[in-house]
Amino acid sequence: MAPRLLPTLAIVEVLSGGSEFRYRLLGTAITRVAGRDATGRTLDAELYGSGIERMLAPYRRVLAEGAPVLTRSGVLFVDSWRSTDNMFVPFTLGSGEIDIIMVSVSVSAKKLVDDPKTGQIAVFRD
Repeated sequence: MAPRLLPTLAIVEVLSGGSEFRYRLLGTAITRVAGRDATGRTLDAELYGSGIERMLAPYRRVLAEGAPVLTRSGVLFVDSWRSTDNMFVPFTLGSGEIDIIMVSVSVSAKKLVDDPKTGQIAVFRD
């Protein structure tokens, strides 16, 4: 049986002491649900718009704590909001500083439905 983990992994390079991050590798499952392949691109406002600070928060936390971080959140992908469970794991290439953050992304197959009255993401649907 072929490994099913690789399509859900992202490898993110820490640049400029943590002021920037760049996708070095994005698994095929991530690129498929995102509707684009951002490999080689920095994680910035051009890529994520006004949601950039929320997007960078777990990476910054990994750097601050020097430990893995787990998150669960609703993410707007190309077709819909989806729930994701993510694990961010720090690595060093020998410098002693965190150089790489490996991210495991588990995307729900079900779409999230938002409640326009409250702006909250409320329930799953097929």
